[in-house]
Amino acid sequence: MSGRGADDGYSEVLAQLDTETAANAMAVAQAVYAGVGLADRFRDALGVAVTLETSDSHRESAIAGTVADVAIDAVALRDRGSGSHWIVPMDAIEAVRGLPPGHRGPSGVADGRRSLRTLLRPWSGCDATVALRRGPLHGRLQRVGADHLQLQAGQGSVVVPLAAICWVRVPLPDQSVPGLALM
Repeated sequence: MSGRGADDGYSEVLAQLDTETAANAMAVAQAVYAGVGLADRFRDALGVAVTLETSDSHRESAIAGTVADVAIDAVALRDRGSGSHWIVPMDAIEAVRGLPPGHRGPSGVADGRRSLRTLLRPWSGCDATVALRRGPLHGRLQRVGADHLQLQAGQGSVVVPLAAICWVRVPLPDQSVPGLALM
């Protein structure tokens, strides 16, 4: 057996191992990524500037801001330019620009307890704009229930199911709003 034949066989084995290793690594990466949700991607992007396109057909421009807080079903952005805070349900997001390409993997169970309700409750008592598919409502956020919020709009109170919300916009608070993560 010549030295050349042994080298060829060794090279082929190494090439096959590299191919198998790469295929296995790709399969593992895909399996991990299959468990990564949009909330996980936003959690990895805390402090990062992103732009959201939403299902609100009345808004002419996308929502831009820095990822300030994340719940399992919603994200909060801080828009330093306009002095606003946006709370956007994941179901209303149609596209996201600016998320970092990497991810750490799925979040733990504890993160699943925070929800859209959690992000909205600290804003009780604040003026807010609530965007619905038919258009915006303006008023004072009174309270947040299990599946709805109550808004004082004009002379009356309006109950809005959380599932109908495209986004909520509130002015940036002073330091007295408890439980609110600001970047």
